[in-house]
Amino acid sequence: MFVNGRPVRGQVALQPGDQVQYGTRLIRVGTDGQLQQSDYRDQLIVEACQVGVCVQQRWLIRDISLTLFPRELVALKGPSGAGKTTFMMCLCGYTETSEGDMLFNGESLYENYARFSPFLGYVPQDDIMHRELTVREALLFRPITFARGLY
Repeated sequence: MFVNGRPVRGQVALQPGDQVQYGTRLIRVGTDGQLQQSDYRDQLIVEACQVGVCVQQRWLIRDISLTLFPRELVALKGPSGAGKTTFMMCLCGYTETSEGDMLFNGESLYENYARFSPFLGYVPQDDIMHRELTVREALLFRPITFARGLY
């Protein structure tokens, strides 16, 4: 749980204007003390801002910018070796960028990874997917080779 973007353990006194995030739910405390609940997914804008990934002095991707709006379906296409998987790993927060940043509603994904992780998922291409997994399990599956900071 997060209050005003900060992780919380235990009890916290809420004030008018405070925001509580629990999973994908966002609860705001109104000026009148009333609670206003919404689903954060309907308000989430994801931005890749001039993203680049350099490994051993070789640029895998460079200068990629993209904005994804709520409920938008986007296809990522390109030939083998074009950097699609590398970009997806950045977009999901599994790989940090060498330059640029990934933003969720204007806030850095990497600095707020725990807060935004409920919104992240990645299903690899069909020929490397584990057929025994359900769709939910496949979305939650995080291969060790792509663990955050190891790629």
